[in-house]
Amino acid sequence: MRTVAVINAMKSRRPTGIGIAGDGVAQLLPAGAAMTSPRLDRLFSAVNNKPLPGPGRALLRLLLVQCAPFFFPRNARLIFTSHNAPLWRTGRHAIILHDTIPLQFPEQAPAQSRYFRRALPRALRCAERIVVISAATRDDFVARGFAAVQAATVIPSFSAALGREAANRAVARSRNELLVVGPRYAHKNIDVVLAALVKLNEAPPAPWRLTLAGADRLLWAKPWGGLEFFERRGWVRTIAHVDEAELAALYAGATALVYPSLAEGQGLPPLEAMAAGCPAICSDLPVLRETCGDAAVYFPATDAAALARLIAGVAAGADEAAAAGLAAAARERLAGFSREALGARWREFLEAWQ
Repeated sequence: MRTVAVINAMKSRRPTGIGIAGDGVAQLLPAGAAMTSPRLDRLFSAVNNKPLPGPGRALLRLLLVQCAPFFFPRNARLIFTSHNAPLWRTGRHAIILHDTIPLQFPEQAPAQSRYFRRALPRALRCAERIVVISAATRDDFVARGFAAVQAATVIPSFSAALGREAANRAVARSRNELLVVGPRYAHKNIDVVLAALVKLNEAPPAPWRLTLAGADRLLWAKPWGGLEFFERRGWVRTIAHVDEAELAALYAGATALVYPSLAEGQGLPPLEAMAAGCPAICSDLPVLRETCGDAAVYFPATDAAALARLIAGVAAGADEAAAAGLAAAARERLAGFSREALGARWREFLEAWQ
């Protein structure tokens, strides 16, 4: 098998979900076949870590991507693990598509939205292969006019946190601790969780508490006067960034992960929660149904009352048979997202790309 080079344009000291998924690709490729460029990774990290305006950062990242093929041997296959890819035909590269969120919520990242509309169609034409991380994402791209994505290969993203199941299940779990992971953008829909938190804390006994891990605290809870309303009551804490060990501890100790997104490309945090034995409560999106199946419980994304009822039921263990069924379904679901299972899909993809 030819050498495969992995290019993670979202490399950062504080990676987003796409950055984490990009690092995961190299872990899934056959031993000895995968390579990265430490120098290129440092350059991407420098761009992504600098306090630059969004358009400037996006332009620098795109320019660096155009040069990326020259960092690797000419006989190496190249896999670009984010939406960014060369706008010219290298004859040897593939591109991974993660989501259509910049098209659904253009106000969140105007520069990225412009890239999707103006440059991504050309990037797709220049790629030899296209990979998407879920069937729902593939179908959404096609519905939005990206016909080339119809023939894409579906290979879900991988997170190293999915291999921590045995260690994390031994940790004591609280009955009144909720967790949300990665609420950096408005589409993460944290307002519905805050509204549910108010409903849960309207009556005794102990108050519910919510941890927002990897949060942009300026985005949320304006109807209640900002997060200070919750913090004064001891109901909410925000953590700007957590490392792998801290995140593992949060999953292990939480009553439940709440994943209320209005849009996703796949949804790694619910799988990571399942691996830690933490129940996952997700908004009812087709892509999250595809990812989690019967191993999570779902609520309408804008219904805070329904979310509060689900949280209370999960915490009380109202239906032990249902809880046992969720745990069994989680183990079965995680098998399909294991290093071995996803590694086999990547090997099949690469063997066909010769």
